[in-house]
Amino acid sequence: MKRSINIGKMIVFPYESYSNYINLPARCLERLSNLHMSNTYFFELKSESKELVYVGVKEFISTDDCVEVPCWLSEHLQTDYANITLIKNIPKGEYIKIEPLEEEFFSLPDNDKLVEYELSKYCLLQLNQIIPMQIFDKVYKFKIIEIKDHDLIDILNIDLNVDFNNKFFKEPEINYPDLNKEIASIIQEKPDVIHDTEQIFNGEKPENIPVEPIVFPDRDKLREARLKFYTKKEVIKAPELLKTSQELEPVPEESIKAPEQTKTPEQPEQTKTSEQPEKPEQPSEKLEEPIPPIKIKRKYTKKKKI
Repeated sequence: MKRSINIGKMIVFPYESYSNYINLPARCLERLSNLHMSNTYFFELKSESKELVYVGVKEFISTDDCVEVPCWLSEHLQTDYANITLIKNIPKGEYIKIEPLEEEFFSLPDNDKLVEYELSKYCLLQLNQIIPMQIFDKVYKFKIIEIKDHDLIDILNIDLNVDFNNKFFKEPEINYPDLNKEIASIIQEKPDVIHDTEQIFNGEKPENIPVEPIVFPDRDKLREARLKFYTKKEVIKAPELLKTSQELEPVPEESIKAPEQTKTPEQPEQTKTSEQPEKPEQPSEKLEEPIPPIKIKRKYTKKKKI
């Protein structure tokens, strides 16, 4: 609940500032200290025309019976005197939605961070209030169009979520072609074809559709074509085989020679018989004269009868 304490009526003295902080005389500080309140003070300024402005106090340095108010707030009050009332128990804010009134603002780089910095110069925000912010060399105006759960909030030392409403944004218009007119023109040019497609989509049998006759080739012609194909293959392969046989390299004699048979002690040397023709032995390279063959005489013993 918001509570209020009347401070009195004072002369409005405007000064240059884009915030909602005012300066009060030192005698107001003595009166507020008796109330045993915290160091944060919020006030309601009400003009003779009943215009309301919610502000916070910056310093107690103004002259007696004079309140220093930012110029944009004094223009809103439209009076030389204002009734000052102390207010308490203002809820903390969580979310606001603001609407920039100048389209140029959206072309600024990092405009959300700039607004976050400028909002730190304000202590209270009211619904449907228009506040100015000086960004670079220009003053932009913003309207508070939405506040979560309250009409007046305290934004000191909180993490406030700010959303923007761009009233200047326009969705690009896409001109789709008039498909009905195009279909009607096609129907007039080729009525038979369209009529047939409509029958197919409706699940009916299409009528008057030209069908080309299927012509099968003659069997004799197929056989002749196959024979020609295979004969061409054989003619092409034959010269290739000749070339490959001619291009083969001669095998060296050393690789053709069979390996020498190793003699084992179990196998005795076979003697040459008269039945087998003798082959002339080649002279060895080490021995000058050939070695004559050795003849083995076999003795047969008769078994004694017992």
